[in-house]
Amino acid sequence: MPFTSPFIANGANETQRNTELALYLLRWIEQQRDPHERIWPGERGLQTLQSTCQILEALHELNLRGLTQHLVDPAANWLLALPLDLPVDDLRRYRLFPSRFKVLAQLGKFDPAQLNPDLGALSQLFDHTSGWLHDAPFDLHPTLVTMVWIDTLGLLDLTGLLAPEQKADRDLALQALDAAFDNWIAHAASQASAAQSGFGGEGEPPAVRAGQLANAGDASYAYALLCRSGLLRADSPRADQGRQLLLAELRGRAPGAMRRTDLLYCALHLLARQPQQPETREVVQGFVAEITQRYESGDAQHEPLPVHALRLRLLLAFHGEALRSGLLEKLWQDNLTSALAEQRQAQQQMEIEFVDLIRQSIRVQLSPPQRITGTRARGEVYRVRFGLTTESTDEHGAPLSTPRDTLRLIVKKGPPEVLADAVQRYRGLPEPLQHLFARHADLAVGPASGYLIMQDLAEMQPLSELLGLLDRPVVLDEERQATAAALAAAVFNILQELHSYDRRPRLVEHHFDIVYLAPMASALEKLAQPLAFPDLQGWLTASPVANSRRYERLDWYLRTLRHEAARLEPPSLGYLHGDCHSRNVMLSRDLSEARFVDIETLASAHDYIVDYGLLIEDVAIYQSLPYGTERGRVTWDEIVTGQSEGADGPPDSWITYPAFPRSEAVLAFQVQLLQHLKSFAEGLGDENWQPRLWLATARGLLLLASRQLSSHSVAPQRQSNGPRYVNDARLVQLAFVEALRLLRELCDHLDPSQSAPLPPAPFPGQQAIPSEIPASVAALAAALGEGSDRRAVTGQPRLTDYITRPGEKLFARVHTVDSAPVIYLAGRPEDFVDPQHLAQPLDAGDVTVAPPGLSTRANLDAAEALPHIMELVRQARELAGRLG
Repeated sequence: MPFTSPFIANGANETQRNTELALYLLRWIEQQRDPHERIWPGERGLQTLQSTCQILEALHELNLRGLTQHLVDPAANWLLALPLDLPVDDLRRYRLFPSRFKVLAQLGKFDPAQLNPDLGALSQLFDHTSGWLHDAPFDLHPTLVTMVWIDTLGLLDLTGLLAPEQKADRDLALQALDAAFDNWIAHAASQASAAQSGFGGEGEPPAVRAGQLANAGDASYAYALLCRSGLLRADSPRADQGRQLLLAELRGRAPGAMRRTDLLYCALHLLARQPQQPETREVVQGFVAEITQRYESGDAQHEPLPVHALRLRLLLAFHGEALRSGLLEKLWQDNLTSALAEQRQAQQQMEIEFVDLIRQSIRVQLSPPQRITGTRARGEVYRVRFGLTTESTDEHGAPLSTPRDTLRLIVKKGPPEVLADAVQRYRGLPEPLQHLFARHADLAVGPASGYLIMQDLAEMQPLSELLGLLDRPVVLDEERQATAAALAAAVFNILQELHSYDRRPRLVEHHFDIVYLAPMASALEKLAQPLAFPDLQGWLTASPVANSRRYERLDWYLRTLRHEAARLEPPSLGYLHGDCHSRNVMLSRDLSEARFVDIETLASAHDYIVDYGLLIEDVAIYQSLPYGTERGRVTWDEIVTGQSEGADGPPDSWITYPAFPRSEAVLAFQVQLLQHLKSFAEGLGDENWQPRLWLATARGLLLLASRQLSSHSVAPQRQSNGPRYVNDARLVQLAFVEALRLLRELCDHLDPSQSAPLPPAPFPGQQAIPSEIPASVAALAAALGEGSDRRAVTGQPRLTDYITRPGEKLFARVHTVDSAPVIYLAGRPEDFVDPQHLAQPLDAGDVTVAPPGLSTRANLDAAEALPHIMELVRQARELAGRLG
């Protein structure tokens, strides 16, 4: 059976990655075991015996104690008994197979009473004259059969099970093996010399006769056996020559040789004798890396089972105890997790059975469930009120009942797999963070598997409801202000606990790009899709106008902010809720406790300001949108978009709407929360918290706009009546331009030529008064657009350049100063035909804004001069072409 998926290494270093590969192979090998025979079947002949022996040898060397004993014992018992229904001759081939004796001796399961007759029959094939076993009843070379037999006798000698006559035969065989190894060295050395001189290597290799080593794998086995017996000293010149020749085989392996077992044996035996020899480790390290790559790329899909077992042994031989310890730790953890899961399952099953019994005697009187909040992870939280009547009685025999609406449950509804993941994540939280979230009890099974009880929220209310209550006319302003301040303090306390835990320095650059620019760019990409919001296309390609103020395109602000990335990088990182809106924060009635509802979006290395930006956007904008009957909301009639007067075609990119928030309580809450935030930021040494807050709030607004799409592949339906806002163009436009407003304020603040202070709050509850742009500037901009490109000047929102098309020559720049707008033109004043004397030389204040080549200025404060200005512009365009 091939692997179900490619191997993916997640370890931090080579040892950890190869430990994961060893665990991957071990688990796959366990899956290949025959569930009835509990051995590893092969396709034909002795392959089942070979595969089982190879895997048992690998498991023995791993020495994972009791963690793999359930694999070893049944297979070893099978090897010992060989319960096969075969003809006598076929059964003899199995019983005399040399690896059978070797592996059982390695495992300490060699039973002389059962095995000595078979081993004796194999030993009778030993030729005392040549020193080799001959005529074995299986398709293995006599030299390899003899080496496995020598290995087995050596293992039996260590346990005192070797008869004297067998020891003498082993010594004769070792002498013959020693001579064969010498012959192999001589032959391999001559082959290497011929290859270096340009001769040899042509034609078919000579046939291997009995007494010769067939390949480098057999030679490495002989090398290991001779070193182990003492006939070959590992520090002798002969051993070093053999080691060099074996290393040469590994170095010179062909690209398609990774399936060959002889190279695996070569690497294994070299490491077994000299595990720390630097040259050996270097060569084997490259070999191991190539093996790992085969599993990552999926090239190892259909390789034979023994190859994987040998690679598992090689990983252990290379990494040693570090790999074994890593495997033990992972397997013990898996076993512990499995045991805990089984224990929980048994307990749950018992509880379900009792619940089913009790449920038969209970009748529920349920009131309509109250939806508290929806979650980003496809979940919804409900408050359920109900009463009970039951046939059961108390200890005095009196029946028990509870009137309707006197009992309540808080339950989270969602896909079972999502809720189960939330439960597991809650359990994995550090204790200081667990108490910040609603308790996630065990997930119900059976029909209720899609519900999670969160009963510690039963007496709590979401922040959105509490703020809404403050807007009632019966609430005095003094009470409203005091309660809003208490709400802000309670919310800040839970956010501070979350954000203060395990803070760490920011080690990776470009966090600003990942957290802010990338999501905003992604939101822009979604909104720009042709079938998303056709009403918004003009807003994305032109300069929108909102409440009589014109804004640059969104991508202009994003590019401008990119140049200020250093100031907008968070100084440190920590935990973040990630979906901190006002329905996800629950507070007790006395405001002494607060809990988060969702845990799915929790992140551990993030900018804490993102939580504040989302929360402020939510209470100030989302909770004020025209849905429902609550106070403090705008109406659709107050959000107006349309066509310019007398214009044909699609709607222009303009919108008018009231200032946000509409609620005095929300405004007071926002101001108080920002005071707490300022103190927290100053305690962290975070000097740029306020610019990032504007950025985070704009980010939240753009994400709010992009999430209104119920589908990006079909034209959306407008004005959904469902419980969520989807596909509403005016909501998207409003969120979009509010984001532009915040970005403009931020860019003006960061612009060194303006250094405009940021307002005291992102949503001050009143519209900023726009600077009046003279009509002459607007008319000139429209005229200059014909046959030229209009380009913003990076970091200078009041400057606009005009470029010839074609030619790309700068011929004019407009400086939109409120009191006296100016246009700068290519050429000197004397170059113009100018009977009105409008073209003037630059003055001292123009040096900082007029680029080289634009040496003429003209005032734009008089609309009656516009026709003459346009004539100067025409001449400047021609001058720019000639000067270029």
